[in-house]
Amino acid sequence: MPIFIGYALLGQSLFWEMEFRFGSFGYAFFALFAMMNGDNLIPIHTELMDTRRRYMLGNLYVYSYVIVSAV
Repeated sequence: MPIFIGYALLGQSLFWEMEFRFGSFGYAFFALFAMMNGDNLIPIHTELMDTRRRYMLGNLYVYSYVIVSAV
């Protein structure tokens, strides 16, 4: 649970301009829970890739979260 909260806070602080996905703490929890279940993995990833300033950081964030949540 602490890792999940940490990823939610990190996603909220890095990708705050995506208001529907990471605009608030509850939205970040929902987005990460959906990614953990595999429901919205591709739409969230493509939206993170649209933030051109943080392309590499978005990839690292998504891939590391998928690996951590799979274990």
